[in-house]
Amino acid sequence: MIKTTRKIASVISNQLSVIGYRLSVYCSRQKTPHLSIHNS
Repeated sequence: MIKTTRKIASVISNQLSVIGYRLSVYCSRQKTPHLSIHNS
C-alpha cells in the first residue's frame, strides 16, 4: 500500500512539474499574456 501510494504521488508530482514547465514555456512565448485572459 505504501509503495503504491508513493508511486502514485511521484507520478502525480511528475505530471504537475511537466504541466508547470509547459505553462511557463507557453507564457514566455506569449508577447501579450493579457490576450489569453480576455479570450477565456
